[in-house]
Amino acid sequence: DRLARIYVAVVLCLAALGFGLWFPVDPEKALHVTVALLVVTCPCAIGIAIPLAYELVQARLRRNGFFARRRSLLDKLPRVRKVLFDKTGTLTLGRLQLEDPAGARALSPELRDAAYDMAARSSHPVSRCIAEALAQAGARFDPDAKVREVPGKGLELERDGHFYRLGKASWAAPDEPEGSATVLSRDQTAAARFRTSEVVRADARREIAALRESGLGVWLISGDDPARVASMAARLGIDEPNARGGQRPEDKAEFVARLDEDDTLYFGDGVNDSLAFERALCAGTPAVDRPVLPGKADFFLLGEGIGGIRAAIDLAKKLQRVVRRNLLVALAYNVLAIGTSLAGWMTPLRAAVLTPRPPGPEPGRTP
Repeated sequence: DRLARIYVAVVLCLAALGFGLWFPVDPEKALHVTVALLVVTCPCAIGIAIPLAYELVQARLRRNGFFARRRSLLDKLPRVRKVLFDKTGTLTLGRLQLEDPAGARALSPELRDAAYDMAARSSHPVSRCIAEALAQAGARFDPDAKVREVPGKGLELERDGHFYRLGKASWAAPDEPEGSATVLSRDQTAAARFRTSEVVRADARREIAALRESGLGVWLISGDDPARVASMAARLGIDEPNARGGQRPEDKAEFVARLDEDDTLYFGDGVNDSLAFERALCAGTPAVDRPVLPGKADFFLLGEGIGGIRAAIDLAKKLQRVVRRNLLVALAYNVLAIGTSLAGWMTPLRAAVLTPRPPGPEPGRTP
């Protein structure tokens, strides 16, 4: 838009200059020079080619689930040198999976049904994960089961003279060492252990490797426990020094500023990422249904993959090269056309014939 305003002003000034130079010599020639100059100068690069290139890039990105919210985003992305990912809900899908689903199928029917009756009555993410696995293993639900939930501990059920518990290891089975597994016990003796892990986006490891191969630095930053963050970083191929856990919202924002806020892209999904969004060069979110982040994000990413981020950076760099090439060609053409017109060699008829007309875009073609 700025270039277009400058272009119009320059062309009008040059037209006035041409008229002023030729009028003392030949008033009719002065009129021909002025008209020829106004006709032959071509604003197609600014008025048609560049806007069309931007729209073609955005259309392609939208097909990949990447929606730019701010017009300046495609100009910012070529400057990105560092990409920061939040963990939960961004690189993961916000749900859990059993590390050993076969363990649920190996339980006896009595244990399987008791565990399912307890897990199915809880809204805790771990319980929902266990209940789903047990249902797939053929567990039956008893609507009359009397399940009691102990806050911060787990669930318990009494049935056929046996006492079942599902929850923290030391609570479910006193002799069981505390650990990351959820324990199913019968009469305070451990009967099964359920270990869960977060479901990572299918393309996360591949896309992070591709970002690193392209020369970008990749960080994992989260408010989660540092040990869990380090474990997730190892799964995704992120260097251990680039994994930071236990980060408060202000810590995330400070870290972005310390890295250099002029070349960082931040991708997060929680309110605790809001301050970091404000400090980063550009920011995006998969959480389009949240009340705060969408209003601060430069882009949305829909779907279960993160490939749209790399595609957007690559296409923005290609777009930048195309725009620069178009402007150089347009500048060379206009300098030649204006010089020819001011010299009096260009007539309005020749100008009309020589003025370039941009061809229509090929279907499905991006710049």
